[in-house]
Amino acid sequence: MRLTRLLTAGLLAGLMLLGNAQADKILIFLGDSLTDGYMLPRYQAYPAEIQKLISKDALQWRVINAGLSGDTTAGGLKRLPKILEQKPDFVMIALGYNDVARQVPLAEIQSNLKEMVTTLKEKKIGVALAGVFLPESVAKNERLAFQAMFHKLALKYRLPLYPNLLHGVDFETQLMEDGLHPNHPGHIQMAHEIYVFLKPHLSGTASKHFWLF
Repeated sequence: MRLTRLLTAGLLAGLMLLGNAQADKILIFLGDSLTDGYMLPRYQAYPAEIQKLISKDALQWRVINAGLSGDTTAGGLKRLPKILEQKPDFVMIALGYNDVARQVPLAEIQSNLKEMVTTLKEKKIGVALAGVFLPESVAKNERLAFQAMFHKLALKYRLPLYPNLLHGVDFETQLMEDGLHPNHPGHIQMAHEIYVFLKPHLSGTASKHFWLF
């Protein structure tokens, strides 16, 4: 009888764990070196830090870091089928900086982002865009046009927009590794800022209307 009770309890515990695993939704960060955690182990990059915050709030989301150092919007678009194989419920796209560094025309960047967004939305997957403020070494008109592109896409497709992935970090030298890539404390700061932006969408409390952060 005791053995039966133990087996039954073990089976129930296993089913509970399986149920929890099945209940987890998937959040993917599709980005470049800023998401990948350049010069850091993956477990110190902001997606891993966001997973800690999600777990602390007992939200049933599993985070996947799909950052790839050096990636562009064209690369992200090419990788999208593999991303879809993960069956995400929400994807935050954080690409574009390397396109500018490689002098990719803005129209091409916008087209690649548009295709990723429309593909995800057609599959009923939640989408958010993350831009990044370009350095002052880039001409002012180019910087403004780049920022405006993200706003236009967010307005057109009614997407949550996080205008600057490095918000709270990019002017803090102690949080930067090399002037562009954040160190571990920088990624922790990024995670807290981004989580404030994403939490309403993950917890189901976000407005049904798009909003900009």
